[in-house]
Amino acid sequence: MIVVEECEVKSGEATLLRPVSFEVPEGEKLLIRGANGAGKSTLLSCLAGILPPSGGRVLVNQIPANAGVREFRTLLAACLGTPPMSSDLTVREHLELVALSWYPSSADAVASVTQICGELGIEAIVQRFPGELSAGQAQLCSLATALVRPSRVLVLDEPEHRLDAERVAMLGSVLNRRARAGCALVVATHSEALTHTLGGRIVELEASRREL
Repeated sequence: MIVVEECEVKSGEATLLRPVSFEVPEGEKLLIRGANGAGKSTLLSCLAGILPPSGGRVLVNQIPANAGVREFRTLLAACLGTPPMSSDLTVREHLELVALSWYPSSADAVASVTQICGELGIEAIVQRFPGELSAGQAQLCSLATALVRPSRVLVLDEPEHRLDAERVAMLGSVLNRRARAGCALVVATHSEALTHTLGGRIVELEASRREL
């Protein structure tokens, strides 16, 4: 499903991401590890089609990664930080807006919102506005915007950020269910707990890259 071949990113004389290669079939999980500045977020931006690589290539279902191409966007959902949210829309209204953009019927969209809110345990806050959320609640809602829509590939950058141990364990269970359903997962994480829960292969980004 995902093919990354010698993907690298440079900015002038600076190297933001050293060449890296890997493949992720359907239903498999790949964890991206490494110190701050190793290029994890840069790599995920390439996977999400937001940042074109300086060298090499990134393919998703044989389509070059490019967020400007709808066929590519249909395949891949990503959470690479806090998405923009209107202060005038509740959590549920945000999620329904995303879901309605992708599902063929409003009934399917509403059902997906209800399901993901249950999986992430955020049913009690869906009528709140973004400004009323704690840091951890805001993180779960950000993740929900990626999980609420259909996708065959899921790319997440430090999804454990601002979550307590119980929520990290819950998130791991949600992501494992996605993988069992056939979704290919790429997750950049510093969390040993999430790494242990997810299992899967690890790519470690370092000054001298090595694949484990």
